[in-house]
Amino acid sequence: MRRSLVVPALVVGAALWSGCGGQDDTTTTAESRWVGAERIDVPSTSPASFPQVAVDGAGRLLAVWAQIPRIVTNTFVPGRGWGQPQTINGTFTGAANEPVLALNASGASLVAWAGTDNTPGPLIRVWVSLGSPAGGFSAPLIVNGGAILSSSDALAVALDAGGNGMVLWASDGIMAARYRAGLGWQPAERLSRGPGAPAAAVDAAGRVVVAWSEGQAAVAVRYDPSRGWSAPTRFPADGEGDFATPSLALDPSGRGVMAWERRSTTFGPAVVSAALFDGERWGPAAVISDRAVKSYAPAVALAAGGGVVTWTQGGFPGGADGVVADRLSAAGFEGPRMAFAHEAPATVNVSTNARGETIMAWAQLERSSPTQTPLYRIMGSRYADGAWNFTKPLQAGPGNAQFPRVVVDASGNATVLWPEDAGDGATGIWANRFELGSR
Repeated sequence: MRRSLVVPALVVGAALWSGCGGQDDTTTTAESRWVGAERIDVPSTSPASFPQVAVDGAGRLLAVWAQIPRIVTNTFVPGRGWGQPQTINGTFTGAANEPVLALNASGASLVAWAGTDNTPGPLIRVWVSLGSPAGGFSAPLIVNGGAILSSSDALAVALDAGGNGMVLWASDGIMAARYRAGLGWQPAERLSRGPGAPAAAVDAAGRVVVAWSEGQAAVAVRYDPSRGWSAPTRFPADGEGDFATPSLALDPSGRGVMAWERRSTTFGPAVVSAALFDGERWGPAAVISDRAVKSYAPAVALAAGGGVVTWTQGGFPGGADGVVADRLSAAGFEGPRMAFAHEAPATVNVSTNARGETIMAWAQLERSSPTQTPLYRIMGSRYADGAWNFTKPLQAGPGNAQFPRVVVDASGNATVLWPEDAGDGATGIWANRFELGSR
């Protein structure tokens, strides 16, 4: 069944659903393969967490994660592999945590994180560092003017092709600070008051769309370098319940898709809604998940050739647990399809490219008896040629893992990152790369 969310100007790939795929380890070419999991951090007594990863126009990857008190990066270069981890924040003595990352096509980057001061404390500040395409990062600095954050996990960043950036955070509402290349950081601006957590995405013209949850509504605005901030668009709740932090993506032309979860109580009914942006106006929001089951934590991806929204689904009352994906065509959403059916999946992430080649990864519960500690393993599946296929475990070891991050480059190569705990408290950052063979 096609959904009513249609923006005619949003032209995406022609490939539609033809099935949910199998669980074999075959690909469209014999040379295409997952190369295997490898650890990319330096083992430490401080656990690594909250990895982020992005790709530039040359297929180079930048990964960043927290290893308290450090913010650490590593770079992948095609043909050479991963390099050595580097610490951004030097001798920082507080607790640096939960970084966010933006990377543009030329390889310039912006990293922001929550940093605490311990005297008196802890006081949570917003720290940023700019990365050069040639390597190296600027000295970290505070951009929130000394204000105390209301939440340490409510950060978002964007960086355009010209090196202009934006960082957003929650502090009695949503705050934004803009970086102008050659001029530096501008004074912070307040976008809202009240609770919420931001998401941000930028198009090829440097226009930044910002969205956040605001109680029983979602809100979106756009910053245009030539016009400033737009008036807010509000999406009221479809039924009872608060919105969670939205997931947001733009294609290079500025058209976009946003999805969010709404639940009435902590364990009450949960649905996924989405709205489309035609480059100037938002269309109406609509529920795209099955109202008869519980749907959680959507992730979105959008490129010039297509888009997808994914989420995890708990089968109450129908028993239909699994990972769900809804692809976007020129006619709107094609309708949700189960890409992988299994008990209690969690924390899904997704990325796509202009060819419509899509990688999805999630944490899959493998052990859940009352006498056992829950064990989650990272799984991955690729969408190409009209179907999801060769779903497989991506880990090398038996460690507990969640919160995968996914990136697909323009050629169809993909990388999945995740934090994995081997049980000794030494949580590390692992990566598995899908390399596409000759077409």
